[in-house]
Amino acid sequence: MLSKTLIITCISGKGGSGCSSFNKRKYIPKGGPDGGNGGNGGNVIIQADATIFNFNHINELSKAENGMDGQPDKKSGRAGKDLVINVPLHTSIMNQNNEELIHLQTHEQHYLISKGGLGGQGNSNFATAKNQIPQFSQKGKEGKKVKITLSYRYQTDVALIGPPNVGKSSILKKLTQANVTIKDYAYTTTNIAEGTLKTDTKLYKISEIPSQWTYDHLTIKQNILNQFNKRLIIAIFKWSEDTPHSIKQVYSNSNNHEVMIVIAFGDQLNEQTRNDISNYKDTNKWSIIIINNTESDNISELKKQIVKRLQYE
Repeated sequence: MLSKTLIITCISGKGGSGCSSFNKRKYIPKGGPDGGNGGNGGNVIIQADATIFNFNHINELSKAENGMDGQPDKKSGRAGKDLVINVPLHTSIMNQNNEELIHLQTHEQHYLISKGGLGGQGNSNFATAKNQIPQFSQKGKEGKKVKITLSYRYQTDVALIGPPNVGKSSILKKLTQANVTIKDYAYTTTNIAEGTLKTDTKLYKISEIPSQWTYDHLTIKQNILNQFNKRLIIAIFKWSEDTPHSIKQVYSNSNNHEVMIVIAFGDQLNEQTRNDISNYKDTNKWSIIIINNTESDNISELKKQIVKRLQYE
């Protein structure tokens, strides 16, 4: 979907209990209490991750690991492992009063949702001159249970849109090596398909928006492009006599976002049609690139144009 909300319950780990024990080994002349401390419980942390794009992997009940109990010979219990829940960039975290706690905008930015319970102290910590053989230790503290809402408005660097069966999935796969289904019939893509375009220094998310979400037959749905955040719109078409009208629709619905028009299957265009496209491009000041879906050089040029637009946007 173009916006997503998920309510989850987070439980941090319980602290391990301290140990109550005594060193009674005869070859140690000064034995006494030697109970170790319990380990702290694991924290629950929400962390932004630029490589994931949905909440599908998140359990509605998410629990961190408990700390281990202390052991004799002053051995401390192992701390419980933190539970790190990765979420897409631009995820908002809200409390039960629907108040925003934080908006995660950068890769690996994180927020502590629930701190783990403290481990209890072993009896070796309570020996005093007056009480040299303490018979007690502390229990570990319980973890905290917190209910939160994760919410985000779909966010992408590049939105691929277009009528059915114009090769959007093929182009996405060639740009990003995304694992997408490609078949020779309309509406193959029923959910957003996503991939990452990698450069030497940056990652750009490219998303194919399903045709049935954006188009009624060949007419773009009103305001659909305002329902999610994007930096560049790439509208893909097979050229026909209706294409100029379709391009005008994209520009009029773009809300002043950058737009690039891709005419796919360029190998099927004759010279006269190419001249017509060039005239439309010059007259309307449209940004149009013609590609042959099967030729790697065309895809390389498209990648260059995308990166150039995003760098100077």
